Amino acid sequence: MERSYSTIDKTSSTQHLEAEEFTPLKSLPIKSLKVFIFMKPSKKVLDPYIKRVIEFLQRFSISCYVTEPVMQLLKESFIEPAEVEDDQSSSYSDTTKIDLDCIEIFSEENQSSINRIITLGGDGTVVQAIKLFVKDKCPEMITFGQESIGYLCCFEGSEYEEVLYHSLIKIAEDRNDYDIFIDFDEDKKYGNPYVEKKDRVVLKVLFDGLDPDVSSKITPGKTKKPKFGSLYALNQIIVDRGSFNYLTNLECYINKNPLTVIQGDGVILSSSTGSTSYNMSAGGSIVYNYVNCVLLTPICPHSLSFRPLILPDDCIITLKASEDSRAEYYSVSIDGDHTFTLKRGEKIDIQGSLCSLPFVTFNPVDPMAEWCKRLNSSLHWNSRPVQKNFTNQNESSK
Repeated sequence: MERSYSTIDKTSSTQHLEAEEFTPLKSLPIKSLKVFIFMKPSKKVLDPYIKRVIEFLQRFSISCYVTEPVMQLLKESFIEPAEVEDDQSSSYSDTTKIDLDCIEIFSEENQSSINRIITLGGDGTVVQAIKLFVKDKCPEMITFGQESIGYLCCFEGSEYEEVLYHSLIKIAEDRNDYDIFIDFDEDKKYGNPYVEKKDRVVLKVLFDGLDPDVSSKITPGKTKKPKFGSLYALNQIIVDRGSFNYLTNLECYINKNPLTVIQGDGVILSSSTGSTSYNMSAGGSIVYNYVNCVLLTPICPHSLSFRPLILPDDCIITLKASEDSRAEYYSVSIDGDHTFTLKRGEKIDIQGSLCSLPFVTFNPVDPMAEWCKRLNSSLHWNSRPVQKNFTNQNESSK
């Protein structure tokens, strides 16, 4: 039976991205809200705002879902100080009150019932949350950043109470059924909530030339790759030499046309969204989010003439581990989440595909203006003192 990935638009790989589409956020009764609160599972400590967010939601009896590792951290955070070793002490001065018994573990079984997502972290956290819903329609996301660099986080963590009130409570039809107490300015800078549809090019990895509709599932963290099918990357796919000391020997083809043999530490294939990630650190170009393209950027190439390329998203890029490779295999990483090996003679195909991501925001803005603002405020792009003319220099020296 054919599987469908509803968040991936496969009608035309050459379809052009359009500027964000803003539509009013559909209000839901408070009693029907089912909110998935996500933070990076790799973190050993809780996000400073997650308990406050849960406490706020539980004030209105909103159903909360978290991953199993987060639930374990929540349980550990409420252990009495006397029960904990001195070197494991946490911030027990926390007065947040949450009901652990009313929090459910997120799973495939209840995935389809989730109607809102809250992420706490940076762009990487948003990427991981999206991947949990790749098989189904991704619910509207409320994304909070923690002073990290990125373009996918719409709010600061300190705004959680105001943002959640205006996007979940204030617009609900049954809000009058609840005792609502707020200690902030209800109308300060927040208007009506909108859904900002961010169309993005994602990278589709195909094994043995098969389409993702027949892919088998990979569990995050496992090293075994599927025998067939594909995975998706919102930011980048990295093929590197792994633990071997030898140069990579990767044959690269574009639409089956030989391009080059990649010799170096590896190669990054990035989407325009991921152009400000590892791609930028490796010397690749920064690309506007709405450009349909795939960036091919070498990692420490053994040739000075090997410069980064920007390719159309509809081309198929093939990477094959050469039979003459000194290394037994290379490491393949998809958004830093899925890792598997590419053995001698094996190949993967990579192609762009469109994905529409729904973000909750307020006061629609010009996408280009927002991109320029983030480029300067987050990345401090080309930041340096402006050179003065000689007249101003003479005046300042007097």
